[in-house]
Amino acid sequence: GGDDFDPSIARKAFLAYDASAPKLRGSYKLPFCHVDDGTLKACRGGIRAAAARLPQADISESARTEAQAVIDHYEKAFMPKAATPAERVAEARRLRDGLERAAERRQEVAELLAEAREEARR
Repeated sequence: GGDDFDPSIARKAFLAYDASAPKLRGSYKLPFCHVDDGTLKACRGGIRAAAARLPQADISESARTEAQAVIDHYEKAFMPKAATPAERVAEARRLRDGLERAAERRQEVAELLAEAREEARR
């Protein structure tokens, strides 16, 4: 809510935030948590969604690097503990491939935007 909003708590639910404008909703980017019984908890779906949006996020490179480190930490933490090394390698490859596909899609969108801008200039 309005008056009970606490930026120090809210920022923990997001991978990136603008500390110069802590009261602005738009200052918080890449949510990855949900509230469980009053406690923030990282969730697989939130991490996956944040990882998918990270390449397009309007954040600095240092914030992007920090966000990726958090994503990597949780992806590793969410891997089944009983997984064999081969299963962990397969899961890591699956995650890597997903990130590569997202980067390729980002490049395709950038090219389409460039073409559209060029056509609009004609």
